[in-house]
Amino acid sequence: MGRPRFHRQNLLVQTNSVEQKCLFHWLVRESMDRFGLSFEEARSVAAKGLGFLNQETDRMINQIVFPLISAEYAHQREKYSLLPKRPVVLTPFAPDDLEIHREFGLKAMQNARLLRLIEEAYLQGAVFDQPHLSLLTNITAKSIRERLKPLWEKGVCLPLAGQALKHRRNRVFRSTFALQMAISGERPSRIREELFISESQWESWQLDFSRVAALAGKDLNREHIARVTGVHLR
Repeated sequence: MGRPRFHRQNLLVQTNSVEQKCLFHWLVRESMDRFGLSFEEARSVAAKGLGFLNQETDRMINQIVFPLISAEYAHQREKYSLLPKRPVVLTPFAPDDLEIHREFGLKAMQNARLLRLIEEAYLQGAVFDQPHLSLLTNITAKSIRERLKPLWEKGVCLPLAGQALKHRRNRVFRSTFALQMAISGERPSRIREELFISESQWESWQLDFSRVAALAGKDLNREHIARVTGVHLR
């Protein structure tokens, strides 16, 4: 009958092994061992530590600088080589990927990475064309469209060069869409699974929302709130 294969067990072993080599999880372990923090507290401290390091350096060790089409020229009918480019910092791998891989599986992790790269580029004033997005994610252009189309149809902002006009109008960021779902009563576990969000990212978005809401209650203008919180103006 052969030897049974324990796929889930192997997945957890491999994920845990990779985690031990990540800066984020090293910070978590150091916080727990040296300061006696709980896992949740240590994870919060590690996230803040990484945020501080990001502010102090041009890019982290898990990031790359990649030239992409400037967003204002993304939909012009020109050859790629003639379009103005902008260097952006991208994160091909993040600790959140391991959380999503462990909880939702390989395809969800691939989708999370795909969405993160698109969002990071757009927030820095650039957009991917499909050939270069395929290059970084190792996913075919056809598969990328199939993965993105359900989110486009829901109204999520995921811009690509040459994107159809109907998928560009009246869009909201994934974080905004997730919080709208939460306010409407959807379960957080369902939101995270549908939008490929790790637990750490979900907690971070809720914290950002709380900070923005508190400042908005003081009748401060949007530009000031974005500057103070670090949340994108949109």
